[in-house]
Amino acid sequence: MRGTVVALALFLLGGCLAETARAQEPAKPASTLQHRPERYLRLDLFAGGAAHQVKDPPKNENGEVEAGWGEYGWETGATLSVGIPWLGVTGSIGKYNIENVPAYHLLVGPRFTSEWGCGGLCGRAFVHALAGFSRTSGGVPPQTSGEFALGFGVDIMPLFLRIQGDQVWLNLNGLPRGYFRIFAGGVVPLCLSACRDTDMINVSSRQP
Repeated sequence: MRGTVVALALFLLGGCLAETARAQEPAKPASTLQHRPERYLRLDLFAGGAAHQVKDPPKNENGEVEAGWGEYGWETGATLSVGIPWLGVTGSIGKYNIENVPAYHLLVGPRFTSEWGCGGLCGRAFVHALAGFSRTSGGVPPQTSGEFALGFGVDIMPLFLRIQGDQVWLNLNGLPRGYFRIFAGGVVPLCLSACRDTDMINVSSRQP
């Protein structure tokens, strides 16, 4: 009986010593931990002026048709790309006239952007499909309508220039159901993470 007790005590003591030895082993260096690559992140900021094509241009006092484009308004927004460089989500807000009726516009949707191509200047093309709503301002009473836009454009660096065209559809009483809109303004393409050599402005802490 005494021999059994002694053997059991020795067994438990050996186990405790083994656990203590394992606990005192040095931790694995950080270099052996699995490296998690950065996720690509880009933010394009844009702002400028926009005008729409007038379907029924007004006439002056001599009966001559005036310019076929409405007065310029403003538009601003951003495109965020996460993980996939050629795909982003665009949101924009603006105010400009439709047939001389002021209206606010809020749109969001996917934008597909090409890589930069450089010669004397650098350029990239994009297309988008945006949806949202518009609301007239200054009318009695004001109207609200859903709005859908299919568009395309080009960015030019180092001019920070964007030129864009959109075919727009909406449903406001007394106004055209569809028209073409142009935009001209500035764009600032910022790369925030996992930047490549082809990204224009790298503001991340790492160089490609």
